[in-house]
Amino acid sequence: MQVPKLQTVFWSLTIILFTKVFVSILLGYADYFPPNFQTGFLIGREEYFFGVYQFAFYAHVLIGPTALILGTVLLVSGKGWLKSIAVDHRRLGKIQAAIVLGGVVPTGLIMAAPVFIGWQAASGLIAQAFATAVTMWIAIVKAMQLDFQKHEIWATRCYVLLVSPLILRIANGTLVAFDLQTDFILAINAWITWLIPLAIFEYCRCYQSTSQSVSATNHQSQFLKGVS
Repeated sequence: MQVPKLQTVFWSLTIILFTKVFVSILLGYADYFPPNFQTGFLIGREEYFFGVYQFAFYAHVLIGPTALILGTVLLVSGKGWLKSIAVDHRRLGKIQAAIVLGGVVPTGLIMAAPVFIGWQAASGLIAQAFATAVTMWIAIVKAMQLDFQKHEIWATRCYVLLVSPLILRIANGTLVAFDLQTDFILAINAWITWLIPLAIFEYCRCYQSTSQSVSATNHQSQFLKGVS
């Protein structure tokens, strides 16, 4: 099987997996209204599930899926695949920026506060929140500068960071299934579940850039041979 076909299979399976997890998270909202501290994400959070944490949690679970859906639409429309549906990419981008910077990041920081989950796990989640804010901000700046190529790169990085909580949910679910949850492993998960996807994105981007450069060089060489 050729590499492009393998990439297509990989991304297709990834989309199916993330869709399944995303839907399961939404279905799990039944345990949030009212909160059920005996299942899912809320296990062990009863002692601090009030006040600012409770507000941040409910705001996050409502805003987060919206950011993911808008991010997916922006990712697709940015590549021109939804032009026939007349998606207003610029307006949606402004809405997405407001949601991420004004909602997802602040509520994520509150929920990741060390006073709630300890420094080990909090450090990775706080770093992820700041990385999300930085990538979104740079994407906005590049769009304002009309540098759309770099805007797309930074916006995609931000999207990867928005998707990474789904990977964290998969990883934590696996740990629960095999009874492997420890503070150390949870701390590692808080880092690798967003660093590894970013690393994969950067590798694919560099690989594609190198392949395009080699292809252009080969075409130029063939052209020069043809005219010589």
